Order: sequence, then C-alpha cells, then structure tokens
Amino acid sequence: MVWQHDSMTEKVLTIRMSEQEHRALKLYAVLQGRSVNAVVTDLIRAELGRHAPADTGRSREEFVADLLVRFGIDPDSPEHRAAVERARADVRRAGHHHTGQGAA
Repeated sequence: MVWQHDSMTEKVLTIRMSEQEHRALKLYAVLQGRSVNAVVTDLIRAELGRHAPADTGRSREEFVADLLVRFGIDPDSPEHRAAVERARADVRRAGHHHTGQGAA
C-alpha cells in the first residue's frame, strides 16, 4: 500500500525513546542520507502497510476506519471524541512549548 502525502492532514507525533535508541536512529538516518523524520515516517507507514490488505485502492481514511471497527472503537462516541480533543490539545501545547510560546 502506498500512502499519499497530504499536507492538509499532517499531524505531529512525539516519540519517547531512550538516549541510546535516539542516537542509533540518528546514525541510521545519516547513513541512509535521510532525515530522522523521513525514516520514522516510512517505518510507521511500512508497519501500517503490513496490516493493511493488499488492495491498493483503499484510502488511508478507509484503512483507519476499518482499524477503528476492528478494535471496537466508535469514532462518533463521546469517549472517542473526547480523546481526540485531548490529543489535539496536547499537540497544541507541545507546539507552543516547542516554539517558545507559552513558556513561563
């Protein structure tokens, strides 16, 4: 499955890892001549692709909808909507912190 880049739906993801794992990832990225972000993005997409059916006509949205159903998650439920809002708020806070905004 090939994922198409869509800047309108880009999201920020924070990944926690040990210092040793981070150094290994940076070294791997340098050896590949790529950014850490590009390496991590491709690894995540490859892992998602392993779980997606071979049907390449499916969109990411369809794949994600199928995953939610598989795990019994109703995207319209109040719990799911609340979790999405908490995640968005966390991303906004992280963005403000990262850019120096909102720092005391």
